[in-house]
Amino acid sequence: MLALPHQITQAPMRTSELPPQEGSHVKMSGRPSIGRWTLGWLLVFPVVFIGLIPWQLRVRFEGSLAWQGTPWLWIGIWCMLNGLGLVAWCVTLFVCEGQGTPLPTHPPQRFVVTGPYQFVRNPMALGFFLMLAGESAVYQSKVVVGYLIFIMTVINLFVRVVEEPDLERRFGSCYVAYKRQVARWVPRLPSGVSTKSHQP
Repeated sequence: MLALPHQITQAPMRTSELPPQEGSHVKMSGRPSIGRWTLGWLLVFPVVFIGLIPWQLRVRFEGSLAWQGTPWLWIGIWCMLNGLGLVAWCVTLFVCEGQGTPLPTHPPQRFVVTGPYQFVRNPMALGFFLMLAGESAVYQSKVVVGYLIFIMTVINLFVRVVEEPDLERRFGSCYVAYKRQVARWVPRLPSGVSTKSHQP
């Protein structure tokens, strides 16, 4: 799926100094590799799970969509654009500062709490949720709302059961302290979150 809470900051350590990731069989060899893996992730997860599947659910179970200039249409477009912007911001941080990708098999190699990660631990996932909420408004679809709830449930379980324990193992006390200061899902103003470099 996606590396939801791999927060990234400017850490002085080199990628090679970090322990290898379990289950990762492909070595990251620089920006070209990072770019290829990120592009592959974009084609699989957002395009398929956020774009194609909701549309197919709408057409299959509720029929074709008649576009109308209702308030729901403009609210949905607003949500989709803001969600897309938030996801793009997070992906840029992953690649440029974290030296990694959104893929859990090739996550960011540097732990950082800059950008939206100062306010919430999983802003990329929130961006996807916002996009799906926008789609449900644009499509005026109860089926897409149900799909959104399903995706939120799966990702929440993945974060709690898989990713957070992995991040604690990789980054130790730095991530534990970050968890105490920044909420998992509800954005809030930062309270003493250190943006200094941390070494796992």
